[in-house]
Amino acid sequence: MKKFIFLLFSFILLFAADYKDLCKNLPDKIDVYVATDKCNGMNIEMNDIQSSQAERDYQYNNKTFSLSIVTGTFAMQIFPVFMQNLKIETNGEVTQTTSINKHKAIISYDKEGGNITVLLKNNPENPEILVMNFNNLSKDEALKIIKKLILLK
Repeated sequence: MKKFIFLLFSFILLFAADYKDLCKNLPDKIDVYVATDKCNGMNIEMNDIQSSQAERDYQYNNKTFSLSIVTGTFAMQIFPVFMQNLKIETNGEVTQTTSINKHKAIISYDKEGGNITVLLKNNPENPEILVMNFNNLSKDEALKIIKKLILLK
């Protein structure tokens, strides 16, 4: 299932804002987690499509996570998944749709880590998603961080 989420996210190359503007939404510190590097990203122009992605890594002891903000018209291709009432359980891994602070979300996790994808802006002209990949954090720890970050936006 992690492969599915990764492939889905990889397919969502984005649009709109310059990645440097998106970096402003990825702070140097979130609770005890400190950014391990500067925000980086990319802007892509392809035919009539413009894409942007900003990303940053965070760490506290052995707990790590990365955050990515992606924008663009292709982000809407994930929209149908957000609208489903989905729950898949296999060999200790769970993938499900949910709501986080009134935002549609997809969570995929096991005992070692996982992925949370949140639809921040449900705007067909400029959608925005937030993706968190986490390691050595529980699902509840990751959700606490993502909720705080959503409130900062």
